[in-house]
Amino acid sequence: MSSPLRWLPLLVVVASLVGCQSAPHGEVDPLTSTASPTGTFSPAPVVTELPANRVTLSWTLLGMSADGRRLFITYGVGDGCADYEGHVYVQQTSDYVAIASAPTGSGAVFGSPGGTCPAMLKTADGYVDLAEPLGTRKLIHLDQNAG
Repeated sequence: MSSPLRWLPLLVVVASLVGCQSAPHGEVDPLTSTASPTGTFSPAPVVTELPANRVTLSWTLLGMSADGRRLFITYGVGDGCADYEGHVYVQQTSDYVAIASAPTGSGAVFGSPGGTCPAMLKTADGYVDLAEPLGTRKLIHLDQNAG
């Protein structure tokens, strides 16, 4: 009969690897705006993929619903340098929710003529519905521009 202690190192390694889900690069939101804001909000248009060369713009948490399933945000939709359509990319796991403002259009790719002009950022207000309440998950401002 083998000793139960013989398997302890393997269990420690497996437990460590299971808990090592890496969060994407970005800043964790301080969740200072957790009440539902007043006003009328439309759903933010969500994209399901974020191409590697896509510029991501800033967004701000305005509040959330009482059940934590709806996040109200202001997100970047473009600038005066190019034609854009504002979109939001949302990645959800059991540990975090990552959001990126991901405009699409002629100037929404790094290296393109007339790339983004952050000083002239245009924004929109909207909401994003989560599959599960935010709860204790981290809310991350996904930054694909960082290298």
